[in-house]
Amino acid sequence: MDHEAKDFLDLGLELVFLDLARHRIPTGSGFGTGAAVRHRNGRNIVLRPTPHASPTNPMDPPSPAARVGMAPAGHPCPGKRDRFGWSLRVETRGARPAQAAGRNTAMRLSDSALAVAGLAAAALILQPAPVAGYVLTGDVLELTQRDFRVFNNFTDPEANDNHVPDPDYPGATGAVLAIWKGVAEWGSRPHGTGLTDPTQPVLGSGGANFDAMFQGLASAPGGPNRNIVSQIDGFGGATLAFTEIPSSNGWRIRFWEDPKVWEDGPGLIDGSNPSSFDIQGVMAHEYGHALGLNHSGVLGATMATNLSAFGIPMRSIEADDMAGVQAIYGIASTSKPRIDTYTLGPAGITLIGAHFDATDNEVWFTDNSGSLIGSPVRIAHLPASMGGTRLDVTLPPLAGEGDILVHVPGTAHSTLSNAFPFDPDAEPCVAPSSYGTSQPTSSGSVPVVSAVGLPSTMMGGFQIRVVSGPSTGTGVLFSGDQMANVPFGGGTLLVGGQLVRESVLQ
Repeated sequence: MDHEAKDFLDLGLELVFLDLARHRIPTGSGFGTGAAVRHRNGRNIVLRPTPHASPTNPMDPPSPAARVGMAPAGHPCPGKRDRFGWSLRVETRGARPAQAAGRNTAMRLSDSALAVAGLAAAALILQPAPVAGYVLTGDVLELTQRDFRVFNNFTDPEANDNHVPDPDYPGATGAVLAIWKGVAEWGSRPHGTGLTDPTQPVLGSGGANFDAMFQGLASAPGGPNRNIVSQIDGFGGATLAFTEIPSSNGWRIRFWEDPKVWEDGPGLIDGSNPSSFDIQGVMAHEYGHALGLNHSGVLGATMATNLSAFGIPMRSIEADDMAGVQAIYGIASTSKPRIDTYTLGPAGITLIGAHFDATDNEVWFTDNSGSLIGSPVRIAHLPASMGGTRLDVTLPPLAGEGDILVHVPGTAHSTLSNAFPFDPDAEPCVAPSSYGTSQPTSSGSVPVVSAVGLPSTMMGGFQIRVVSGPSTGTGVLFSGDQMANVPFGGGTLLVGGQLVRESVLQ
């Protein structure tokens, strides 16, 4: 059974599925590892049988078209000012719908270098691929070269027609968002939630002592060592884009204006224009050159020269790419500082994470002043508390939407934390998490509930998904404002507090 029911809520969810059998209370709550899904301290969502309906009972089934607005029970996502829409999908089998994608003719892109303005450039050209795995160029981006900026001079309308904000990339849309995502994929950890790219499970897969920092917009393409991404006017022929190297003292990435049509995503390219190419995928490839990788001969790797499906598969780095970046920067150290989240307060922000220095931390912010340098705003000599898991920081006036990082004493790659998305006006969006234990339903299936996307109207498309539910019967989706763990009809009820009916499922 496939079913989608749309509704609107004010806050995150705790989602529980009960048996849909008409006259039988379930023997268990219906969800194993995904028995319930929780988002902050928000409402709980439950399915249960309702053979007899009372108009005053909150668990009575509303009409299929009913919509229920609920008061917030914590922070909306993101920040404190958002409402989000969600949909519910129930499937008897198959945890993930297939994604259809238009595909263009496969292309091979060479590892040869070009002379551009008298400088070497690692470029994407339509020629045969090499045969080996990852290859290192010898370049290394030290801590002073972790910034990047975008000069958004892309002229194709398709390059800037995505106007949907992404809470994991605050303030960015269009080509800027696509470029930021292409860089973030190389990070040591998921960028924010890591869940906002529809073409890959997690964005931020490098697993190395390497993280880059978005430093906003540039006012010009800049010189060859200013760490700026832009379009270059003219006809590139077989070359799609190139990275000016050596990069150890800075780099520049250029996307040729013609003959390709640059698209900003975030979804799949429909194939109506065979000249289309994905900015995010090509950016991930080009940034691999900046951080010290040449082309790989492993088919399917982001650094390979075999390009298909308009470059979209290159968005997600693969095992060979990970091995390459780890060979340069080392596997991410277990003592590398880590930012998990932050909270906003009257006096500034509080960073929550791990491995902060006891007495001498430096916090880096994206500079919103329009500086021509591209360096982060730094607040130095900050002590940590709670065993190196908390940093209290006074927000500097020039800190803007972008990334926040923590640097502990030293120059090693492992002394810089992951890049965490930062919005000075909103707390981060937290991904829903699952809890509870599944038991069989009346039809013998063992359902699993999960959430896809983030519960925010900024992005839309948030989906509650129930897999392997009963194939027949009627159920009611209802929510509560508390978690629970109490006996219920031979099983366990995982929601509590005030219950509110949400939708009928058939």
